[in-house]
Amino acid sequence: MSDSLRAMLDAYLDGLLTGDDLREFEALLGRDEELAREVRAHEAMSGALRRLAPVREVPLPTSMGLGEGNSGVRMRIGKRRSKAGLWGIVAAVLVVAAVGGYLALWSPQRAPYRQPDEVYRVLVQGGFSPSEVCTTEEEFKAWMLRTHGEPVVIASNLAGVELVGWTYSQVLDRRTSVLMAKVDGEPVIVLIDALDKARRLKAPGGSGLRIFRRSLGQLVMYEVTPLGEARLVTEARLEP
Repeated sequence: MSDSLRAMLDAYLDGLLTGDDLREFEALLGRDEELAREVRAHEAMSGALRRLAPVREVPLPTSMGLGEGNSGVRMRIGKRRSKAGLWGIVAAVLVVAAVGGYLALWSPQRAPYRQPDEVYRVLVQGGFSPSEVCTTEEEFKAWMLRTHGEPVVIASNLAGVELVGWTYSQVLDRRTSVLMAKVDGEPVIVLIDALDKARRLKAPGGSGLRIFRRSLGQLVMYEVTPLGEARLVTEARLEP
């Protein structure tokens, strides 16, 4: 991997790519399987770390006896304190420092997640051109298995529906899959990611868009559409 590509990858993983640089890198991910595998490996490691140390379960310093006004531990250094007690306090302080460093490095709030209406607008203005095309249900299923580990299929012969292809964007995670389609001639996108990445997505007033959510297996899907009803997520199914 070249130094310039490595620098771009590091910036992407840190959530620092924006604008044309972000779109260029996401398009490259769709063409370079080795690069995509490296991103997936990083995401898997990040997810494992989050599962090992969930943010909500990290105790605040006050609950560990180090907060102001807590009489359980007195932060006084004197000749009579035992070495065991001193090392216990040092260890507790180190744990708090380590957790703080972990949160600063791995918290998903650091990533500049994009809003669904922004992703939709950018794709439409860019000509609605996908990074990868799946023309059959078999190819669709293979793509979903490779990318998300779930054999999800949307029929390719739905009335009024044209499956255009796939790209990626930072919406639910650093590499959320984006299915691009046309429904009754209108551009429609479906955002797909792991169910544990699900969060509330809302189309702002005046955007002319609506968002329909559906969970399927271990995935969450959001259909972003200018139409009044969902036409894609309702047809998604798990294949054996």
